[in-house]
Amino acid sequence: MYKSTNFYTQAKQSMHTLDSQCTDILYGIKYVGRSELE
Repeated sequence: MYKSTNFYTQAKQSMHTLDSQCTDILYGIKYVGRSELE
């Protein structure tokens, strides 16, 4: 039981990290696209 809870916590943390990385990449693409247009 403890193992599955720990795994769930780790999964949540890695998903959060993945989510913020995706957000950073999206912002980066927007920023690069904007600077290329100007």
